[in-house]
Amino acid sequence: MEPSLSLQGSNVPPRNGVGLRVQQVKAIPLRGQGALVSFALTANAQTEVAIFSLTGRLIRLLDRQTYRQAGSHQLRWDGTDAQGHPVPKGAYLVRVRAHDEQGQIAQSGTILWLR
Repeated sequence: MEPSLSLQGSNVPPRNGVGLRVQQVKAIPLRGQGALVSFALTANAQTEVAIFSLTGRLIRLLDRQTYRQAGSHQLRWDGTDAQGHPVPKGAYLVRVRAHDEQGQIAQSGTILWLR
């Protein structure tokens, strides 16, 4: 089943006021070499980072079920789709989704312009 695109968070209420959040999602184009995707987690979690077209079609899954500690993280996207073909210049959506051991789910996203 292909992942669907949704940038609205679906957070389980945090316990003791401390919760999982995906913050500071940025995608910086790298002049013909894809993009650098950065984000921060407020708690340890498994992450999934995906690139979508503006119509919601999955272009590439960059990261799937990687356990990451709280803090800042970076991934490089080489500007290709799942089959390794270069994608056309234009706008893409970057979604970062995370879930922790307590069942909390958080996600955030940004728009990336490849030129």
